[in-house]
Amino acid sequence: MNRPAKHAARPLADLMHDWSKRAEQVIPGRVASLISDALFQDQRLLVGADLDPGTIDAYGATVVLALQLKRSTWTRWNILAEAARQTRLLRTKDVDARLNVLSAIAKSAERHSISLTAPELVPVPVQRRDGESVYTVHNGQIYTSPAVLGAESVLLDLAADVNGPVLSGYHTSGDLGEDKAAVLRRVASSGQRIETVVGPAGTGKTTLLAELKTAWNAGFGEGSVVALAPSAAAAEVLADSLDLPADNVGKWIHESIGIGAEQRQTWIAESERAAQLAINAGRRRRAQRFYTAAAAARTERDRWRLRRNQLVIVDEASMVGTMELACLAREADRAGAKLLLVGDDSQLGAVDTGGAFRLLVNETNAAKLTEIWRFQNTWERQASLDLRAGNREVFDVYDDHGRLHHGPAEDIENTAYAAWQADLTLGRTSLLIAGDNATVARLNARAHVDRVQTREVEPQGVELHDGTSAGLGDTIVTRLNARRLLTNHRNFVRNGATWTILRRWPDGSLTVRGANDETVTLPRTTCARGSSWATPPQPTAPRAKPSTPHTSSSPTT
Repeated sequence: MNRPAKHAARPLADLMHDWSKRAEQVIPGRVASLISDALFQDQRLLVGADLDPGTIDAYGATVVLALQLKRSTWTRWNILAEAARQTRLLRTKDVDARLNVLSAIAKSAERHSISLTAPELVPVPVQRRDGESVYTVHNGQIYTSPAVLGAESVLLDLAADVNGPVLSGYHTSGDLGEDKAAVLRRVASSGQRIETVVGPAGTGKTTLLAELKTAWNAGFGEGSVVALAPSAAAAEVLADSLDLPADNVGKWIHESIGIGAEQRQTWIAESERAAQLAINAGRRRRAQRFYTAAAAARTERDRWRLRRNQLVIVDEASMVGTMELACLAREADRAGAKLLLVGDDSQLGAVDTGGAFRLLVNETNAAKLTEIWRFQNTWERQASLDLRAGNREVFDVYDDHGRLHHGPAEDIENTAYAAWQADLTLGRTSLLIAGDNATVARLNARAHVDRVQTREVEPQGVELHDGTSAGLGDTIVTRLNARRLLTNHRNFVRNGATWTILRRWPDGSLTVRGANDETVTLPRTTCARGSSWATPPQPTAPRAKPSTPHTSSSPTT
């Protein structure tokens, strides 16, 4: 089923009138006055003149700070939307007063931003009523901030610096492809502080990194390679592939230069001060305990610090934000280490401010892996590259090989679901993908009902945030990292991890089993309705290898 058609746009005033009439049918009397009395009986409503210019300027700066954490560029529309979010708790006298406040904040935010739109060199005689040229997009002027430009400048400058660590005397092994050998020789000998390696899916990036890790540790000693990834789940995969500890970028920044580092430094200072006071008071054992605690904290601090000649590998670097990459680059430069960014600039970008990886790829002539190894069918290797490049003619290739199927949305959904069920019956891992959340929820509910009928799962369960339920035998996916919630293998619960429910407790908590027979009990507060911590029973649940994907999509997907 496709998304229903949107209603025709109507003026806000007309909608407000209709809503008021519907409310009057339920609550006789003046609805607006009742709501106003209930919300603002002890509060004077604001008008634009009530806000001091300094307050407006503070809101403008806050808007820019919020925008630069989400995107690298923005327009006035983005500024107005963020200003509305930042001032949502301000109660104004009427709509005009709020619009005036938002307009003033937007002008302040524009002053805190840097315009990237070229000025008009020649006046255009055809203009709109407001004086704008008819050839410009209304409110379409593009802005950025000094912080974003500064972060990009740091990355480009360090990428041009060739005084970084060099792995002397390195020789590649004979079983590597020519493209991998060339990339490894370049990374080992270039001396670039920041180096980028681009590899489409299936080019053997993991194999390359494993070879590089071995060579770098041999040249500079064990522990000379630091592995990072954009998420905890990706870090776990990277750690397994390279056989060394790995963490996500956000955690590393938090512990090395962020709030975690600040709190640890405060703890060290307070512990050493307390130890000195204990010595002065003649309490030597107490002083020893404080010094031991301070030493442990210093050891933890050193664990998160980079050192000279280390190689910092960031896998899936296109998904890491610009500000985070700049933080890593500064710390690597300060320590005398090398930052290696590996990924594919044609795949998913960062959720927050992104584009830095692609910028580095284009501006620094990145090393590239070109030979595809993953596919068994030879034709799929070139087809995957054409699909990555956006070549529409490649769909004919997939169609010729029977990979595309079409039909009414309901039939396609049923076919994909039946294929998923057949895969599970054969003991395969099966991935069922849908184009929108509504279809995902419907497939989840359908899978739950079918598995209840076959007695694979219990009919009752804990109600989740979207109204579906999960009980004994169901599969769920955790959606947040919980580093203090440890499994029986002493690993923390990761975002994106898949679990099978083993037991549902009376208080609503769930005991679940994950990969490698790890078990943990998820507290009730993480599973109950209203929490997005755990998602519903998943048709995408892994069962056993090999893996088969099935996709149900609409023309708008």
